[in-house]
Amino acid sequence: MQLPPKFCRFRGAEHLRKKVADYMTLIGQDRKPNARLQNPMKKIDLEAMSFDDLWSLHEQISQILSVRITSEKRELERRLEVLNRGRDVIGGKDEEDAGQGSAGGRARRKYPRVLPKYRNPQTSETWSGRGKQPRWLVAAIKTGRKMEDFEIGAAAESKGRRQRT
Repeated sequence: MQLPPKFCRFRGAEHLRKKVADYMTLIGQDRKPNARLQNPMKKIDLEAMSFDDLWSLHEQISQILSVRITSEKRELERRLEVLNRGRDVIGGKDEEDAGQGSAGGRARRKYPRVLPKYRNPQTSETWSGRGKQPRWLVAAIKTGRKMEDFEIGAAAESKGRRQRT
C-alpha cells in the first residue's frame, strides 16, 4: 500500500490516540447525547495495531469527518440564505434586485463618466486629473514642465482652435 508523502513518517500510536480522542470530543460537542455516543469506543490499543489497520482507521475517520463537514456546510448555507431573504424583505428589495448586488449586499454607486483634462502630446495618453498622476506626467514635471502645459483645453486654445459647446 502506497502512502501519501505527508504520512510516510509515522509519528507513533500516541499521536493517533490523541487524534481519535479529539475526534470523539468533536462529535460529542453541541450534540444531543446518543446511545451510540454514550460509549463511543472501547479502549483500543493503538500501539498493538498494525500500520495498515491504523491507516484504515485514519481513512474511516477522514471519510466520516468529510461527510459531516459537508452536511454542516449545507445547513449553514441554507440558514444564510434564509437570513439574506429576511434582510432583503426588510431593506425593501425584491427578488430581481437581490441578485444584482455585490457580495456585500449593496449595489455599487454609479459614477458619471469623467472627461480627460490632461493629454500626453507624444503618445496621446490622457488623464482625468483624478487618482494618482500617470508616470509620463510625473516625469515631465520632474524635467521642469508644468501641469498646465498638458491641459487639453489649454492646448486647444494655444493652437487657435475653438472647443465645441
